[in-house]
Amino acid sequence: MRALPLCIAAIVAALFTGSALAADPYLIDQRDPEYQKSFEHLARASQALSAARKELEQAQAAYQLPGLNLRQMLEQLRPMEDTMTVLLTPEKKRMAHQTLVPDGLFFTPIQSGE
Repeated sequence: MRALPLCIAAIVAALFTGSALAADPYLIDQRDPEYQKSFEHLARASQALSAARKELEQAQAAYQLPGLNLRQMLEQLRPMEDTMTVLLTPEKKRMAHQTLVPDGLFFTPIQSGE
């Protein structure tokens, strides 16, 4: 008689635990098109930051503008670049392993009978 309420409680707890895991905001589905689109935008932002750094360095090398502290502007880019690197490195590794292409040795036809 006591086992029935315990079984019901265990089933209810298991159901709510499963739904709680599904509602976890830190659980990421990498197959989600919105996730992939987000990482494409992050990759473009990282490229834009890199281009901005190069342009600022070229501007600094070309002419010293009075009152413009380009070194401070370059230092402000560094934390954003570091954050982008932390976010994008695992995704780059995942994509590299996902899109491996054999070197052609597996597709060489076998010469038999000659």
